[in-house]
Amino acid sequence: MFEADAVYKERLVKLPRPAFIVLYNGLAPLPPVTRLELSDCFLGEGESLLNLSVMVYNVNEGANCDLLEKSPTLAQYSQLVSLVRSYQAKGPVTHRAMQEIVEICLEKGILVELMEKHGKSIIDILHFEITQEEAIEMSREDGFEAGLSQGLNQGTAIGQERVNTLNKKLLELNRFDDLKKSTADAEFQAQLFEEFGI
Repeated sequence: MFEADAVYKERLVKLPRPAFIVLYNGLAPLPPVTRLELSDCFLGEGESLLNLSVMVYNVNEGANCDLLEKSPTLAQYSQLVSLVRSYQAKGPVTHRAMQEIVEICLEKGILVELMEKHGKSIIDILHFEITQEEAIEMSREDGFEAGLSQGLNQGTAIGQERVNTLNKKLLELNRFDDLKKSTADAEFQAQLFEEFGI
């Protein structure tokens, strides 16, 4: 934008005003327009000598974002995403479903030129992104299940250790009747845990 020697000039060099935007089409609900500040991420107190404001526009269909009215292409992209999500809600999106999505777009006038020129590539990209999202979700579910299983196993081991410690103490003290009763009476067993501080 400037000649190389502009950085050596003493006079102020005027720059075009930048604008930083994010076009949001995620699933979490957001207002039509949100302003994010980089300084909100900074740790500690004090004046921020650096800041960056980013405008986030929710371009989901039905979000009432003004940009969708101003840009037919963006509005059509929003329709495409909504259509793909409607297929996702019915189950795994197959390659045949992707072809149907392209056909619907052509019928309804959604990104027609793009679909005619690059329909197969768009199918592949959408299919990859959806498969990737599903893989991430499955990974989260697997992580939760693994954590739950690990927690249950640890809890079981701790419970077994407590019971074994109680049984040893009762045997050492020849309290055979209490040992027998504790195996059938959970409340009595809890009282014994408390008595021995286990």
